[in-house]
Amino acid sequence: MGEYLSGKLLEMAAGNKQKMELVVIPTSYDKMIKIQEALQSIRGVKNVNLVNYANGRGTFTLQFGGAPQILFAQLQENVDCNIRLDSSAYNVLTIAAW
Repeated sequence: MGEYLSGKLLEMAAGNKQKMELVVIPTSYDKMIKIQEALQSIRGVKNVNLVNYANGRGTFTLQFGGAPQILFAQLQENVDCNIRLDSSAYNVLTIAAW
């Protein structure tokens, strides 16, 4: 019950979800799928779409009410591979996955 309420409070506080881009530089396409699955499991992340994959880079668009650094921390906890933060800006996060 407490987890449910805290999730609802986070959603209310982050009611203004911003569109973000997550650029992933994986060692294989399989890592892209793992990142996508992890994103979809994170509370507060909505509308995850892989919009581009070319030259070994993939770009996801998504909505998230928090800062990119918070998204990265939550992704680290939920993904079943190694990730490294390469860069972070207002609404763009670039990571490497292996």
